[in-house]
Amino acid sequence: MIWLFTFKLKSEALEIFKRFKTLVENESDKSIKILRTDGGGEYTSKEFEVFCTSQGVVDEVTAPYTPQHNGLAERRNRTLLNMTRSMLKQKNLPHKFWG
Repeated sequence: MIWLFTFKLKSEALEIFKRFKTLVENESDKSIKILRTDGGGEYTSKEFEVFCTSQGVVDEVTAPYTPQHNGLAERRNRTLLNMTRSMLKQKNLPHKFWG
């Protein structure tokens, strides 16, 4: 399954993750146990770390800019980007509609 959230600022990541966590846990009756991120900055704030710790979520950080560490996510990202570009181009929409 894929959930897609767009945000303009890295500072929005914590609030979006909180909404995502609630949504997923309510739909599946399971809890998020591990969050693996690339260390790019969106999920590395002290506030994010405190939230994960308080919720029992282990935050695993891979080395930044090493897509080899998360091949599945990278392939899915590429697929989503290609689909989005195709839809925008097909409908002749301006780039401002890109997330």
